[in-house]
Amino acid sequence: MGAKDAVARAAPSVDWPTQKEWNDWSSETVRQVVANEFPCATCEFKPPSEGGRILVARRPILRGEEVARVKPLMIVPPPKSKAEQAFHHRMNKILADRPEAQGLEEEESCLDQFKKFRLEGKLPEQKQEEISDEDAWGVLTCLTQADVPKNFPLPVISDELQKTIFCLTCPEDLQPSATALALHAKLKLRCTPLKLERMMRVWECNSFEHTNREGVSIVTLSVALMNHSCLPTVNWNFEGDDMVVRANCDLAVGEELTVSYIEDDFLYMPSRRRQHWILATGKGFSCGCKRCTDPAERCRSAACPATACAGLVPLGMDEQPEPCQACGRQLTSEEHKGLLEQEQQLELVLDVHERTRTAYERDKEKKTKKEKKHNKEATEKTVDNAEDEDDEDEDDEEEEDDGDDDESSDSSSVMTKTRNYVDKISPADLKLMREIACSGRFLAPEGHWLAHRVHMILADLAEVRENIPELVRCLDRKAAFVRKAYGASLPTPPPSQDLAWDLEKAGSLLLAEKGWEQQEKEGGGLDAAAREAAAELRLKESIMVLEAMAGSQDEEVVKAKQQLEAIGRKRSGADAALSPQPSDAKRAKGSDSPSPTTSNFIKGPASANLGC
Repeated sequence: MGAKDAVARAAPSVDWPTQKEWNDWSSETVRQVVANEFPCATCEFKPPSEGGRILVARRPILRGEEVARVKPLMIVPPPKSKAEQAFHHRMNKILADRPEAQGLEEEESCLDQFKKFRLEGKLPEQKQEEISDEDAWGVLTCLTQADVPKNFPLPVISDELQKTIFCLTCPEDLQPSATALALHAKLKLRCTPLKLERMMRVWECNSFEHTNREGVSIVTLSVALMNHSCLPTVNWNFEGDDMVVRANCDLAVGEELTVSYIEDDFLYMPSRRRQHWILATGKGFSCGCKRCTDPAERCRSAACPATACAGLVPLGMDEQPEPCQACGRQLTSEEHKGLLEQEQQLELVLDVHERTRTAYERDKEKKTKKEKKHNKEATEKTVDNAEDEDDEDEDDEEEEDDGDDDESSDSSSVMTKTRNYVDKISPADLKLMREIACSGRFLAPEGHWLAHRVHMILADLAEVRENIPELVRCLDRKAAFVRKAYGASLPTPPPSQDLAWDLEKAGSLLLAEKGWEQQEKEGGGLDAAAREAAAELRLKESIMVLEAMAGSQDEEVVKAKQQLEAIGRKRSGADAALSPQPSDAKRAKGSDSPSPTTSNFIKGPASANLGC
């Protein structure tokens, strides 16, 4: 688990004469908030080395059960009014003028990235922001009337709410950073620079991105109390503005409620990499969860070099390979060295493409924002400045509606972005990726985290080229890797929404007629009936994983269930056409067969020979 409470919870201001008074008040506040928002859990106060403040089950909790429904303390949308937008621009200028921020926006071109990689064999250093503009904006919305100057353009919060927010943890031994000093001086804030710094670290360590509202951040006390685990026992989703927490597995009384602080892509790294990543991103602890302490390294395996052996060779956590899991063969030192070189070469290529993709998407986003701003300014020039308040309200509503349209437009342009990105991948790099990650001669195609990254790229490429059999194969290989990566969770399905989404997508593609014509014409792969059966397996596994994590009303869960129902109706119709009609007595009696449940959805991995 992540011992996030190994960091300080010092009193935020002089309002609390002693540290003891602050500790007593904050501890009682935490207990009350947890009792109100997590009725099936309680907060335990442990030494920092044992996790600090943790949430544990006070009664048995079943997998998929709704553990809590939490209303955030703060919901911070992006700037809307002209005054807020002007202030946001001013804030960003202060952040950009910091010496350490110089060059953050100056990204090398894709061509320069490739040249540097080809010549030097390494990527340039990436400069890190001290605080993001989203976090800085959130901080400035968490100030009280006493903290801000006269005519401050942002709403202020109550002293009581601010003290509750300060119950959250942040690093100890703080000193005002250059960012805090710059914001404090240029915005003429009346709080101390140290208090501003503390709020910056509280926000940075504990805020959440609203997954259903673009650009919106939130802060909540109870959910942020949960420690990190690379095998989390609960997860959260937004339903409206509520954070809904559900159990990923059955929990006994006293078992800890944990969440993941990092995204799925980073959870697929080998254990040592995950631990280093958590430390490098400022979380301040070394993870010691069940996956990180598992002696078996499940995310970094090579293909066994023995002839006719399909086993995996775990490359180990400390660069010491283990014997093949199937035949017991041990790698020679030369074989091991060669695999490490292949790993390094592939990772460099993948990092170049990831950096390129990120820079490309950011550049496109900036260009889109500039175009929107230009169009808006051009439109405003034609509007009469003497509008009454009702007209202004109507304009605000229209602007909000326009934002929704933009969101829809952005969603529909995902494939265009993907096409532009994958078109930049050279044939030589694709050949290298396939040789090292997919051939089965080097890294295990379904047992190595870098191979998983390759299959993400190849899936995008197959989708752009409308190669449906290849796309399904890539999705299946990604799913197979995730099952192996979360082997420590067995028999509980992996708590991975990515897995569920890939399975649902593969199932939908298998049911579609488009894309399979050439394969059927050539007589290879699966016929329509076999594809339907393969789709059914994937859809059932998708539901099994996702319904527990996101609830039965989740859009993807509903979609998968509808497709299963369509398969059932089609099959029932075919059976009825082939079978004699039952007698009236049998029809009245009905069927004694039980309805399917999630317990018998999947007997093994959803896989089939797709002939691609």
